[in-house]
Amino acid sequence: MPAGGKVVDFTAYRQAAHPEEYAPREEVPGRPRPVRRRRTLALTVDLAATGAVVVLLAAVVLRFFAG
Repeated sequence: MPAGGKVVDFTAYRQAAHPEEYAPREEVPGRPRPVRRRRTLALTVDLAATGAVVVLLAAVVLRFFAG
């Protein structure tokens, strides 16, 4: 590497050539997510799956002991 070489910052050149691309942008606030509805749906699905497991377990146990 030659001593006394010049370091070129290409980022500064790009920002000077196209300032509109590097200007700070405003953040648009997003729509609030319905967390409560999603949690209720998740609990409902969880309870349905638990109920299905209990029903299948009861059917297997009854079938086993009933013969």
